[in-house]
Amino acid sequence: MELLKQAILKETFPSWSGQESFSVVKVNYVISNKDQGGITVSISGLFIAVIFKVSRDSTGRLSMLLHNCQLSINSVKVKLNGGSSWIYSFLSGYLEKPIHTKLDKNLCLNIKYKIQMMDAQLRRHKVLSQIDAFAQIDYSLVSSPAVFKSHINLDLKLATTFNVNTALFQDFVPEIALSYTTACPVLLKLMATSPPVVSLNADICILQITGCVKVFAVLPNSTTQYIFTGNLTASTRANLTITKQKLIISLLLKRFQFSLLHSTLGFSEQTSLVENFLSYALRSAVIPVINDKLGKGFPLFNLARTTLTGPVIKMNQGHLVISADVRYKHKEGGDEDLHSHS
Repeated sequence: MELLKQAILKETFPSWSGQESFSVVKVNYVISNKDQGGITVSISGLFIAVIFKVSRDSTGRLSMLLHNCQLSINSVKVKLNGGSSWIYSFLSGYLEKPIHTKLDKNLCLNIKYKIQMMDAQLRRHKVLSQIDAFAQIDYSLVSSPAVFKSHINLDLKLATTFNVNTALFQDFVPEIALSYTTACPVLLKLMATSPPVVSLNADICILQITGCVKVFAVLPNSTTQYIFTGNLTASTRANLTITKQKLIISLLLKRFQFSLLHSTLGFSEQTSLVENFLSYALRSAVIPVINDKLGKGFPLFNLARTTLTGPVIKMNQGHLVISADVRYKHKEGGDEDLHSHS
């Protein structure tokens, strides 16, 4: 309705001329756009039906296409400002038909152009957003939108890709004795060996991290001495919140498993001690570092001049549903609430 209103207000009409006969008198007339007077146009009984299709294009973006536009106008009344003589009434009557014809011809074309502009804007929307040097998030559509009477469901991929060769944590130096006669700092290097695996169940989000850890002793002369290498799997519970149009994730370590691959100190029998040490390292240093990065948030998929209000997160088997009302701000300044969008 807003598009239609703006289209009518911005409609312009070219100059045109004609000839009419009244009994034995012929009148030639020219209607021009020169600013020498004004007219008031009243339109009644305007009906318009616009059908457009929304789908997923080959790049995973939302696409819009006008399918059909039907317009009918019951009547157009024209009043010339500035006089009430018979000539004004005569001209007003002959202005109504060309204005009616012009609106019939142009309004659907105007709406088609607006939808094409919206489609072009959607095609420019980024479906890959770089979070930092380590990760990017994919907002592409998995399937075409499902359209219902009150809302549209957008099935977004919302997948995060990590650079698996990047050290997630480095230079963690707690004091620990291990097999040395005096306590010395250790250098812990943790590398992700595969992308994190996310499991979604009823109201629970589990993030499983698989990696390889190498531990070195930092000697008094500042050189390092290799101690052991092992594989680890950390299962974390993810708490999800939405703040300032961003999805905020916070991890809490729930379960930790470690397997020793190689050691120079021969303490394979003390694997539980090493596992406890690494579990402590993850809880006190590694997880807080990851949470600090995740705390910056993942920007939610959003269209121009819209904001999400009252978002609610619901976790289902295998997928996450974010429901929110959408507030759209017109260019001219007014706000409009669109409810029940997901």
